[in-house]
Amino acid sequence: MSEDDSSENISDTDYVNYSVMLESGQFDNKELGTMRGDSIGDTVYSAKWIINTLISLSKVQDVGWTQKLENDLCILWDMTAEKDIAMYLYENDFLKIVEASLETSTVPRLTEILFGIIGNMSCQTSILESMGNNKQLVKTIWRNLLSDDTESLLQIFRLLQAVVWDIQRNPESQWVKNIKECDFFSEVVIFVLNSSTNNDLLVTTLDLLLSISQLSDTNLLLELFNIEKLVSALLECFMQVIPQQKSHFTEAELKVIEKWLTVLSTVVKFEQITNNKNSKDIMKLMEIIFKILQPYKHKSNLIPIDENSALCIQECIEIILYIQKTKTCIIPEINSIIINIICKLKSAEQDDFKTRLDDITIELIDYLERYWVEMLGIYTTDHIKDILSETYLNSNNPDAISFAGGLPNTETYPYKELNVTYKDGTCSKLEGQDLASALQYGSARG
Repeated sequence: MSEDDSSENISDTDYVNYSVMLESGQFDNKELGTMRGDSIGDTVYSAKWIINTLISLSKVQDVGWTQKLENDLCILWDMTAEKDIAMYLYENDFLKIVEASLETSTVPRLTEILFGIIGNMSCQTSILESMGNNKQLVKTIWRNLLSDDTESLLQIFRLLQAVVWDIQRNPESQWVKNIKECDFFSEVVIFVLNSSTNNDLLVTTLDLLLSISQLSDTNLLLELFNIEKLVSALLECFMQVIPQQKSHFTEAELKVIEKWLTVLSTVVKFEQITNNKNSKDIMKLMEIIFKILQPYKHKSNLIPIDENSALCIQECIEIILYIQKTKTCIIPEINSIIINIICKLKSAEQDDFKTRLDDITIELIDYLERYWVEMLGIYTTDHIKDILSETYLNSNNPDAISFAGGLPNTETYPYKELNVTYKDGTCSKLEGQDLASALQYGSARG
Protein backbone atom coordinates (compact mmCIF):
# COMPACT_ATOMS: atom_id res chain seq x y z
CA MET A 1 0.00 0.00 0.00
CA SER A 2 1.47 3.36 -1.00
CA GLU A 3 1.44 6.40 1.22
CA ASP A 4 -0.85 8.27 -1.20
CA ASP A 5 -3.35 5.40 -1.38
CA SER A 6 -3.52 4.96 2.37
CA SER A 7 -3.96 8.64 3.15
CA GLU A 8 -6.42 9.47 0.36
CA ASN A 9 -9.55 9.23 2.52
CA ILE A 10 -8.04 10.29 5.86
CA SER A 11 -8.63 13.83 7.02
CA ASP A 12 -6.21 15.77 9.19
CA THR A 13 -8.66 15.47 12.06
CA ASP A 14 -8.80 11.70 11.69
CA TYR A 15 -5.02 11.53 11.52
CA VAL A 16 -4.56 13.32 14.82
CA ASN A 17 -7.48 12.20 16.93
CA TYR A 18 -8.68 8.79 15.81
CA SER A 19 -8.74 6.33 18.73
CA VAL A 20 -6.63 3.18 18.74
CA MET A 21 -9.54 1.19 20.15
CA LEU A 22 -13.30 1.36 19.75
CA GLU A 23 -14.54 1.76 23.31
CA SER A 24 -18.17 0.58 23.39
CA GLY A 25 -18.94 2.74 26.41
CA GLN A 26 -18.26 5.91 24.42
CA PHE A 27 -20.94 5.29 21.76
CA ASP A 28 -24.59 4.30 21.54
CA ASN A 29 -25.54 1.08 19.74
CA LYS A 30 -26.22 2.80 16.42
CA GLU A 31 -22.88 4.64 16.42
CA LEU A 32 -21.01 1.53 17.54
CA GLY A 33 -22.60 -0.56 14.80
CA THR A 34 -21.46 1.96 12.20
CA MET A 35 -17.92 2.18 13.55
CA ARG A 36 -17.46 -1.58 13.86
CA GLY A 37 -16.69 -1.52 10.17
CA ASP A 38 -13.31 0.02 11.07
CA SER A 39 -12.28 -2.71 13.52
CA ILE A 40 -9.81 -5.43 12.52
CA GLY A 41 -11.08 -9.01 12.57
CA ASP A 42 -12.52 -9.99 15.93
CA THR A 43 -10.59 -7.27 17.75
CA VAL A 44 -11.81 -3.80 18.71
CA TYR A 45 -8.70 -2.12 17.32
CA SER A 46 -9.07 0.61 14.72
CA ALA A 47 -7.69 -0.05 11.23
CA LYS A 48 -7.59 3.69 10.53
CA TRP A 49 -5.44 4.33 13.61
CA ILE A 50 -2.97 1.65 12.48
CA ILE A 51 -2.77 3.13 8.98
CA ASN A 52 -2.11 6.57 10.50
CA THR A 53 0.68 5.09 12.62
CA LEU A 54 2.26 3.38 9.60
CA ILE A 55 2.17 6.66 7.68
CA SER A 56 3.93 8.40 10.57
CA LEU A 57 6.54 5.64 10.65
CA SER A 58 7.19 5.96 6.93
CA LYS A 59 7.83 9.70 7.41
CA VAL A 60 10.18 9.35 10.39
CA GLN A 61 13.26 10.23 8.34
CA ASP A 62 11.65 13.50 7.24
CA VAL A 63 9.72 14.46 10.37
CA GLY A 64 12.05 12.94 12.96
CA TRP A 65 11.59 10.68 15.98
CA THR A 66 8.88 12.02 18.29
CA GLN A 67 7.45 11.00 21.64
CA LYS A 68 4.02 10.56 20.05
CA LEU A 69 5.37 8.15 17.43
CA GLU A 70 7.22 6.20 20.13
CA ASN A 71 4.03 5.93 22.20
CA ASP A 72 1.95 4.87 19.18
CA LEU A 73 4.48 2.24 18.11
CA CYS A 74 4.58 0.84 21.65
CA ILE A 75 0.79 0.50 21.54
CA LEU A 76 1.09 -1.21 18.16
CA TRP A 77 3.74 -3.52 19.64
CA ASP A 78 1.27 -4.64 22.31
CA MET A 79 -1.50 -5.02 19.74
CA THR A 80 0.52 -7.43 17.59
CA ALA A 81 0.05 -10.12 20.22
CA GLU A 82 -3.33 -10.50 18.47
CA LYS A 83 -3.21 -12.71 15.38
CA ASP A 84 -5.66 -10.50 13.46
CA ILE A 85 -3.47 -7.43 14.01
CA ALA A 86 -0.29 -9.27 12.99
CA MET A 87 -1.93 -10.51 9.78
CA TYR A 88 -3.37 -7.05 9.04
CA LEU A 89 0.09 -5.48 9.29
CA TYR A 90 1.59 -8.20 7.11
CA GLU A 91 -1.10 -7.75 4.46
CA ASN A 92 -0.43 -4.00 4.44
CA ASP A 93 3.29 -4.40 3.70
CA PHE A 94 4.48 -3.66 7.21
CA LEU A 95 7.61 -5.78 6.68
CA LYS A 96 8.66 -3.51 3.79
CA ILE A 97 8.18 -0.46 6.00
CA VAL A 98 10.24 -2.12 8.75
CA GLU A 99 12.98 -3.04 6.31
CA ALA A 100 13.22 0.54 5.02
CA SER A 101 13.09 2.01 8.53
CA LEU A 102 15.81 -0.29 9.89
CA GLU A 103 18.05 0.49 6.92
CA THR A 104 18.15 4.16 7.87
CA SER A 105 17.41 4.12 11.61
CA THR A 106 19.87 5.85 13.91
CA VAL A 107 17.50 5.66 16.91
CA PRO A 108 18.11 2.56 19.08
CA ARG A 109 14.62 2.82 20.61
CA LEU A 110 13.02 2.67 17.15
CA THR A 111 15.13 -0.37 16.26
CA GLU A 112 14.14 -2.10 19.50
CA ILE A 113 10.41 -1.47 18.98
CA LEU A 114 10.42 -2.58 15.34
CA PHE A 115 12.17 -5.85 16.20
CA GLY A 116 9.74 -6.29 19.08
CA ILE A 117 6.80 -5.92 16.69
CA ILE A 118 8.10 -8.33 14.06
CA GLY A 119 9.06 -10.67 16.90
CA ASN A 120 5.39 -10.78 17.89
CA MET A 121 4.34 -11.17 14.27
CA SER A 122 6.76 -14.09 13.84
CA CYS A 123 4.52 -16.18 16.09
CA GLN A 124 2.37 -16.57 12.97
CA THR A 125 3.93 -19.34 10.88
CA SER A 126 3.04 -17.85 7.50
CA ILE A 127 4.62 -14.50 8.42
CA LEU A 128 7.79 -16.13 9.74
CA GLU A 129 8.15 -18.20 6.57
CA SER A 130 7.74 -15.07 4.47
CA MET A 131 10.39 -13.30 6.53
CA GLY A 132 12.79 -16.21 6.03
CA ASN A 133 12.38 -15.98 2.26
CA ASN A 134 12.96 -12.21 2.24
CA LYS A 135 16.72 -12.07 1.69
CA GLN A 136 16.98 -8.33 2.21
CA LEU A 137 15.09 -8.46 5.51
CA VAL A 138 17.26 -11.38 6.69
CA LYS A 139 20.39 -9.35 5.88
CA THR A 140 18.95 -6.46 7.87
CA ILE A 141 18.35 -8.75 10.86
CA TRP A 142 21.91 -10.09 10.73
CA ARG A 143 23.38 -6.61 10.40
CA ASN A 144 21.53 -5.48 13.51
CA LEU A 145 22.76 -8.57 15.35
CA LEU A 146 26.06 -6.67 15.53
CA SER A 147 24.37 -3.82 17.40
CA ASP A 148 25.81 -2.74 20.73
CA ASP A 149 22.34 -1.76 21.98
CA THR A 150 21.25 -4.26 24.63
CA GLU A 151 17.51 -3.69 24.24
CA SER A 152 17.64 -4.19 20.48
CA LEU A 153 19.63 -7.41 20.91
CA LEU A 154 17.02 -8.63 23.39
CA GLN A 155 14.29 -8.33 20.78
CA ILE A 156 16.43 -9.85 18.01
CA PHE A 157 17.22 -12.89 20.17
CA ARG A 158 13.53 -13.30 20.98
CA LEU A 159 12.79 -13.19 17.26
CA LEU A 160 15.48 -15.83 16.68
CA GLN A 161 13.94 -18.01 19.36
CA ALA A 162 10.70 -18.00 17.35
CA VAL A 163 12.83 -18.93 14.33
CA VAL A 164 14.25 -21.96 16.17
CA TRP A 165 10.75 -23.04 17.23
CA ASP A 166 9.80 -22.93 13.55
CA ILE A 167 12.82 -25.08 12.69
CA GLN A 168 11.61 -27.61 15.26
CA ARG A 169 8.26 -27.69 13.46
CA ASN A 170 9.81 -27.74 10.00
CA PRO A 171 13.44 -28.99 9.80
CA GLU A 172 13.48 -27.95 6.13
CA SER A 173 12.75 -24.32 7.00
CA GLN A 174 14.63 -21.68 5.01
CA TRP A 175 15.74 -20.30 8.36
CA VAL A 176 18.14 -23.24 8.82
CA LYS A 177 20.05 -22.09 5.76
CA ASN A 178 19.79 -18.44 6.82
CA ILE A 179 21.36 -19.11 10.23
CA LYS A 180 24.12 -21.29 8.79
CA GLU A 181 24.98 -18.57 6.28
CA CYS A 182 25.41 -15.97 9.02
CA ASP A 183 29.17 -16.20 9.61
CA PHE A 184 29.09 -14.34 12.93
CA PHE A 185 25.92 -15.74 14.57
CA SER A 186 27.81 -18.00 16.99
CA GLU A 187 30.45 -15.34 17.66
CA VAL A 188 27.78 -12.84 18.73
CA VAL A 189 26.09 -15.37 21.03
CA ILE A 190 29.40 -16.34 22.65
CA PHE A 191 30.44 -12.68 22.96
CA VAL A 192 27.19 -11.85 24.76
CA LEU A 193 27.60 -14.79 27.16
CA ASN A 194 31.19 -13.78 27.89
CA SER A 195 30.78 -10.03 28.12
CA SER A 196 27.26 -8.87 28.89
CA THR A 197 26.42 -7.56 32.34
CA ASN A 198 22.71 -7.36 31.52
CA ASN A 199 20.98 -10.34 33.12
CA ASP A 200 17.86 -10.00 30.97
CA LEU A 201 19.97 -10.31 27.82
CA LEU A 202 21.91 -13.26 29.26
CA VAL A 203 18.72 -15.11 30.21
CA THR A 204 17.24 -14.43 26.76
CA THR A 205 20.44 -15.80 25.20
CA LEU A 206 20.09 -18.91 27.37
CA ASP A 207 16.49 -19.26 26.14
CA LEU A 208 17.74 -19.16 22.56
CA LEU A 209 20.45 -21.75 23.25
CA LEU A 210 17.95 -23.93 25.10
CA SER A 211 15.69 -23.93 22.05
CA ILE A 212 18.61 -24.87 19.78
CA SER A 213 19.78 -27.61 22.16
CA GLN A 214 16.29 -29.15 22.19
CA LEU A 215 16.05 -29.48 18.41
CA SER A 216 15.64 -33.05 17.24
CA ASP A 217 18.69 -32.47 15.06
CA THR A 218 21.36 -31.63 17.66
CA ASN A 219 23.93 -31.45 14.87
CA LEU A 220 22.86 -27.84 14.31
CA LEU A 221 24.39 -26.94 17.67
CA LEU A 222 27.65 -28.58 16.60
CA GLU A 223 27.59 -26.91 13.20
CA LEU A 224 26.99 -23.45 14.62
CA PHE A 225 29.25 -23.42 17.68
CA ASN A 226 32.77 -24.20 18.74
CA ILE A 227 31.83 -26.34 21.76
CA GLU A 228 34.96 -25.51 23.73
CA LYS A 229 34.31 -21.77 23.40
CA LEU A 230 30.62 -22.23 24.14
CA VAL A 231 31.35 -24.10 27.40
CA SER A 232 33.72 -21.34 28.55
CA ALA A 233 31.14 -18.69 27.67
CA LEU A 234 28.38 -20.53 29.55
CA LEU A 235 30.57 -20.65 32.65
CA GLU A 236 31.15 -16.90 32.45
CA CYS A 237 27.43 -16.37 31.97
CA PHE A 238 26.61 -18.26 35.16
CA MET A 239 29.11 -16.27 37.20
CA GLN A 240 27.42 -13.07 36.03
CA VAL A 241 23.83 -14.22 36.63
CA ILE A 242 24.55 -15.93 39.99
CA PRO A 243 27.69 -14.08 41.15
CA GLN A 244 27.67 -15.05 44.83
CA GLN A 245 27.13 -18.15 46.91
CA LYS A 246 23.48 -18.31 47.99
CA SER A 247 21.99 -19.79 51.15
CA HIS A 248 18.86 -20.44 49.09
CA PHE A 249 17.62 -19.74 45.57
CA THR A 250 14.52 -17.79 44.61
CA GLU A 251 12.04 -19.36 42.21
CA ALA A 252 13.25 -17.05 39.42
CA GLU A 253 16.90 -17.99 40.08
CA LEU A 254 16.03 -21.70 40.04
CA LYS A 255 14.38 -21.34 36.63
CA VAL A 256 17.49 -19.65 35.24
CA ILE A 257 19.77 -22.29 36.80
CA GLU A 258 17.60 -25.06 35.34
CA LYS A 259 17.86 -23.51 31.85
CA TRP A 260 21.62 -23.13 32.22
CA LEU A 261 22.08 -26.71 33.41
CA THR A 262 19.90 -28.10 30.60
CA VAL A 263 21.94 -26.29 27.95
CA LEU A 264 25.23 -27.26 29.56
CA SER A 265 24.27 -30.92 30.04
CA THR A 266 23.56 -31.07 26.30
CA VAL A 267 26.82 -29.33 25.40
CA VAL A 268 29.12 -31.40 27.65
CA LYS A 269 27.96 -34.61 26.02
CA PHE A 270 29.99 -33.70 22.96
CA GLU A 271 33.49 -35.11 22.77
CA GLN A 272 35.26 -31.76 22.82
CA ILE A 273 34.66 -31.26 26.55
CA THR A 274 36.85 -34.25 27.37
CA ASN A 275 40.02 -32.70 25.97
CA ASN A 276 42.79 -32.15 28.51
CA LYS A 277 43.14 -28.51 27.46
CA ASN A 278 39.72 -27.89 29.03
CA SER A 279 40.94 -28.75 32.54
CA LYS A 280 40.56 -25.14 33.76
CA ASP A 281 36.99 -25.03 32.54
CA ILE A 282 36.27 -28.38 34.17
CA MET A 283 37.55 -27.11 37.52
CA LYS A 284 35.48 -23.93 37.15
CA LEU A 285 32.48 -26.08 36.26
CA MET A 286 32.94 -28.11 39.45
CA GLU A 287 33.04 -24.88 41.47
CA ILE A 288 29.72 -23.85 39.91
CA ILE A 289 28.16 -27.28 40.55
CA PHE A 290 29.26 -26.94 44.17
CA LYS A 291 27.70 -23.47 44.31
CA ILE A 292 24.40 -24.86 42.99
CA LEU A 293 24.31 -27.84 45.36
CA GLN A 294 25.55 -26.00 48.47
CA PRO A 295 22.15 -24.58 49.59
CA TYR A 296 20.70 -28.10 49.67
CA LYS A 297 22.88 -28.97 52.65
CA HIS A 298 20.19 -27.18 54.61
CA LYS A 299 17.06 -29.16 55.37
CA SER A 300 14.84 -26.11 54.91
CA ASN A 301 15.79 -26.01 51.21
CA LEU A 302 15.21 -29.73 50.73
CA ILE A 303 12.03 -30.65 52.56
CA PRO A 304 9.60 -30.41 50.99
CA ILE A 305 11.52 -30.32 47.73
CA ASP A 306 10.02 -28.64 44.69
CA GLU A 307 10.25 -29.94 41.14
CA ASN A 308 12.66 -27.21 39.97
CA SER A 309 15.12 -27.99 42.77
CA ALA A 310 14.91 -31.73 42.09
CA LEU A 311 15.57 -31.15 38.38
CA CYS A 312 18.55 -28.89 39.14
CA ILE A 313 20.09 -31.50 41.45
CA GLN A 314 19.60 -34.25 38.86
CA GLU A 315 21.10 -32.10 36.09
CA CYS A 316 24.12 -31.44 38.33
CA ILE A 317 24.60 -35.18 38.82
CA GLU A 318 24.33 -35.81 35.09
CA ILE A 319 27.03 -33.22 34.40
CA ILE A 320 29.24 -34.72 37.13
CA LEU A 321 28.98 -38.11 35.44
CA TYR A 322 30.23 -36.59 32.19
CA ILE A 323 33.07 -34.82 34.00
CA GLN A 324 34.01 -38.20 35.46
CA LYS A 325 34.62 -39.45 31.92
CA THR A 326 37.49 -36.97 31.63
CA LYS A 327 39.28 -38.91 34.40
CA THR A 328 38.98 -35.77 36.52
CA CYS A 329 38.53 -36.48 40.20
CA ILE A 330 35.36 -34.84 41.51
CA ILE A 331 36.19 -32.65 44.50
CA PRO A 332 35.18 -34.32 47.80
CA GLU A 333 33.00 -31.35 48.78
CA ILE A 334 30.55 -32.11 45.95
CA ASN A 335 30.13 -35.76 46.85
CA SER A 336 29.89 -34.81 50.51
CA ILE A 337 26.89 -32.61 49.71
CA ILE A 338 25.31 -35.43 47.70
CA ILE A 339 25.61 -37.79 50.68
CA ASN A 340 24.21 -35.06 52.89
CA ILE A 341 21.22 -34.62 50.56
CA ILE A 342 20.53 -38.37 50.50
CA CYS A 343 20.63 -38.60 54.29
CA LYS A 344 18.36 -35.61 54.83
CA LEU A 345 15.80 -36.80 52.28
CA LYS A 346 15.73 -40.34 53.70
CA SER A 347 15.39 -39.07 57.25
CA ALA A 348 12.30 -37.02 56.36
CA GLU A 349 9.87 -39.80 57.30
CA GLN A 350 11.70 -40.51 60.55
CA ASP A 351 11.48 -36.88 61.66
CA ASP A 352 7.68 -36.89 61.38
CA PHE A 353 5.74 -40.14 61.07
CA LYS A 354 2.98 -38.23 59.28
CA THR A 355 5.34 -37.22 56.49
CA ARG A 356 5.18 -39.31 53.35
CA LEU A 357 7.74 -38.92 50.61
CA ASP A 358 6.20 -37.73 47.36
CA ASP A 359 7.10 -39.11 43.94
CA ILE A 360 9.58 -36.29 43.23
CA THR A 361 11.53 -37.03 46.42
CA ILE A 362 11.48 -40.81 45.92
CA GLU A 363 12.72 -40.44 42.35
CA LEU A 364 15.48 -38.06 43.44
CA ILE A 365 16.66 -40.38 46.24
CA ASP A 366 16.76 -43.30 43.81
CA TYR A 367 18.73 -41.24 41.29
CA LEU A 368 21.26 -40.06 43.90
CA GLU A 369 21.73 -43.54 45.37
CA ARG A 370 22.39 -45.03 41.94
CA TYR A 371 24.94 -42.29 41.32
CA TRP A 372 26.67 -42.99 44.63
CA VAL A 373 26.80 -46.75 43.98
CA GLU A 374 28.39 -46.04 40.60
CA MET A 375 30.97 -43.75 42.19
CA LEU A 376 31.88 -46.39 44.80
CA GLY A 377 32.93 -48.62 41.93
CA ILE A 378 35.22 -45.90 40.56
CA TYR A 379 36.79 -44.18 43.56
CA THR A 380 39.83 -45.36 45.47
CA THR A 381 39.67 -46.07 49.21
CA ASP A 382 41.54 -42.84 49.98
CA HIS A 383 39.11 -40.81 47.90
CA ILE A 384 36.13 -42.33 49.72
CA LYS A 385 37.80 -41.55 53.07
CA ASP A 386 38.24 -37.93 51.98
CA ILE A 387 34.55 -37.73 51.08
CA LEU A 388 33.49 -39.21 54.43
CA SER A 389 35.83 -36.87 56.30
CA GLU A 390 34.43 -33.89 54.43
CA THR A 391 30.90 -35.06 55.16
CA TYR A 392 31.62 -35.30 58.88
CA LEU A 393 33.42 -31.96 59.05
CA ASN A 394 30.45 -30.25 57.41
CA SER A 395 27.86 -32.03 59.49
CA ASN A 396 25.71 -29.80 61.68
CA ASN A 397 24.69 -32.72 63.90
CA PRO A 398 26.52 -32.48 67.26
CA ASP A 399 25.57 -36.08 68.06
CA ALA A 400 27.17 -37.47 64.91
CA ILE A 401 29.87 -40.09 65.50
CA SER A 402 32.67 -40.04 62.96
CA PHE A 403 33.88 -43.32 61.47
CA ALA A 404 36.34 -41.46 59.28
CA GLY A 405 40.00 -42.21 59.99
CA GLY A 406 42.14 -39.69 61.85
CA LEU A 407 39.61 -37.22 63.20
CA PRO A 408 39.64 -37.47 67.02
CA ASN A 409 37.75 -34.91 69.09
CA THR A 410 40.24 -32.11 69.78
CA GLU A 411 38.65 -31.46 73.20
CA THR A 412 40.06 -34.80 74.40
CA TYR A 413 43.68 -33.71 73.82
CA PRO A 414 45.62 -33.62 77.15
CA TYR A 415 47.75 -30.59 76.23
CA LYS A 416 46.86 -26.96 76.86
CA GLU A 417 49.95 -25.55 75.16
CA LEU A 418 53.29 -26.73 73.79
CA ASN A 419 56.60 -24.91 73.53
CA VAL A 420 58.79 -26.09 70.67
CA THR A 421 62.51 -25.34 70.27
CA TYR A 422 63.95 -25.84 66.78
CA LYS A 423 67.52 -26.92 65.96
CA ASP A 424 68.44 -23.37 65.00
CA GLY A 425 67.48 -22.19 68.48
CA THR A 426 64.22 -20.45 67.58
CA CYS A 427 61.20 -21.15 69.77
CA SER A 428 57.52 -21.45 68.98
CA LYS A 429 54.46 -21.66 71.20
CA LEU A 430 51.42 -23.66 70.10
CA GLU A 431 48.05 -23.23 71.77
CA GLY A 432 44.34 -23.06 71.00
CA GLN A 433 43.34 -23.83 67.41
CA ASP A 434 46.97 -23.90 66.23
CA LEU A 435 47.72 -26.66 68.72
CA ALA A 436 44.55 -28.57 67.81
CA SER A 437 45.44 -28.43 64.10
CA ALA A 438 49.02 -29.52 64.78
CA LEU A 439 47.91 -32.57 66.81
CA GLN A 440 45.05 -33.53 64.51
CA TYR A 441 45.64 -36.44 62.15
CA GLY A 442 45.65 -35.83 58.43
CA SER A 443 44.81 -38.09 55.51
CA ALA A 444 47.79 -40.39 55.06
CA ARG A 445 49.22 -40.76 51.57
CA GLY A 446 51.57 -43.57 50.70
